[in-house]
Amino acid sequence: RDATVNEAGRASASSLYNIKLDGGELRRLTFNPNRNFDPFQMWDGRVIYSAERYPNPPGVGGGRVGLYAIHVEGADMEFYGGELGGRIQQMGCATERGLVIFIESEPAAWDGAGQLAGVEERRPHVTHQQLSKDAAHVFLHPSPWRDNRVLVSRRASDGSGTCGVFSFDADTRQCEPVFDSPDYHDV
Repeated sequence: RDATVNEAGRASASSLYNIKLDGGELRRLTFNPNRNFDPFQMWDGRVIYSAERYPNPPGVGGGRVGLYAIHVEGADMEFYGGELGGRIQQMGCATERGLVIFIESEPAAWDGAGQLAGVEERRPHVTHQQLSKDAAHVFLHPSPWRDNRVLVSRRASDGSGTCGVFSFDADTRQCEPVFDSPDYHDV
């Protein structure tokens, strides 16, 4: 992270880097003048990540945070999810069965929480689907578990209580508790 000013005039630019486990071969992967964050390495070596982008069409406020993919050596950057879905898409991860699940929201939440959405790896530009429509809860940090299930943190949408860890099945759209301490946010 450096003090480079982004397209919105804020000093909030950040890039993604790749480095070998032995500390050698530091390589910058992204060159977007805005924030690049939430990297997840997929089975084929590509990295799915979120990035801010500007400018917007006339009359639309704020930026858009979209999903992108790039190969681990920094080649073939792709606007992964396309224009479908909410204005903010972040915290992506890929399941065993080829679904990229992420958090989607329209206004930005203070912690990045939102509803779950997904795209298929084989056709990400045309397969967007909203996976959760829970007015009482919002989700954070999906992490692949097995099949099309993810472990995900969930909290009340009104901010009351704490976050708990849940198992979300993208096929059945069922959310089941795994662990929830009433004293701490479980993320």
